Amino acid sequence: MRQWAEMQGSEDVDRLNYAGHAAIYEAILARDPDLAEEAMRGHLEAAWSLVRTTFRAYGTHSPPSAPAPSQATPT
Repeated sequence: MRQWAEMQGSEDVDRLNYAGHAAIYEAILARDPDLAEEAMRGHLEAAWSLVRTTFRAYGTHSPPSAPAPSQATPT
């Protein structure tokens, strides 16, 4: 959460995030899993480009390690 608090907010960032969420939502409504996945990946890549800079403020260039998707425990 501290990374989100450290991010610089702006109307442009808000628009970018809204557009990402809207694209995911529209793909789900259209029942298009491939488009939903593409929209989600695009949104996460855009979000990461903004969030990753906050990790440098804490002396690291990457977030704490997380298990690879194939190793993640299903919830």
